[in-house]
Amino acid sequence: MPENVQLRHHDYLIKVGTLQPGQTVTTQLALDKDSGFIARGRAIHLTPPAVATGQSQLVNYFDRFQGPDLEYFSDAPTRFYNENANFGQFGNFLPIRQPVYYPPGGSIHIEVTNNDPGVMTGVEVYFRGSKVFRPGVLSCHGYPAGNLSFLPFLFPQTVTLAIAQNVLNGSIQAQSDSDFVIRGINMGCFAGVRGGTGGGAQTGYVQLYIQLKDADGRFYSNLPVHVDTCFGSLGSMGNGNASPAGLSSGPYRPPLLLPEIYLPANTQLQFDLYRADSAFVNQLSAQVYLLFQGMKVFRMGN
Repeated sequence: MPENVQLRHHDYLIKVGTLQPGQTVTTQLALDKDSGFIARGRAIHLTPPAVATGQSQLVNYFDRFQGPDLEYFSDAPTRFYNENANFGQFGNFLPIRQPVYYPPGGSIHIEVTNNDPGVMTGVEVYFRGSKVFRPGVLSCHGYPAGNLSFLPFLFPQTVTLAIAQNVLNGSIQAQSDSDFVIRGINMGCFAGVRGGTGGGAQTGYVQLYIQLKDADGRFYSNLPVHVDTCFGSLGSMGNGNASPAGLSSGPYRPPLLLPEIYLPANTQLQFDLYRADSAFVNQLSAQVYLLFQGMKVFRMGN
């Protein structure tokens, strides 16, 4: 990897699609040409055949991936569940040790296998990491020089979405008295049961995606990413999209961003939300909670 670079949080999503029982598919994702990419973690997700099924089919999902030299990191596909019981979801990505650097315009090759007796639909593979830019390619905000003071701070948001609705250009804005550095993001619903039956189900969802973007409209992912996979640890645990082992995720273990997202005073982080739950029975409007966690950054007199 080159030296003296600018790093920026980024998620790459590979849409594998439908996998028949016993089927193996090899596919690849072409990376952006404007920057390199450090892959730091992986996750998987699928579209459940029914609300109650959740992500349970992924227990029988196997895969492996290649580095920039087109060499696989395992001799054969391995069972993802054996390495991460949450499938990398709720922001608890399966760490890539050591992180892998892909050059600008490179590609990530993956081989995936469905060893489940049922059809897997809408299979997605996520790579979380950092884009690597040469200095000066994009505006880069960071901690100012001089003496600084920090205060833990939260920006909460609540958005209500219909069964099939997109909400574009939502935002949080750093206050005028300080900068704000985003270190973790939680998203989800406080619903005990999905599907319109049971207490609290009015706020449930199944297929909800988000795409973060800066004030210049530059996205933090190549495609909208599933809320529960990348950020969903705020109340989503009770909703059935996965079964976190030992409650290993939640507001006290927020999905962290690396590097942080730094907002100078009065600047914004924007987001687009996409909900597509028409295929699921008994769905209602969903009240989605977003919590941006971090620190206010104050400039102090020298």
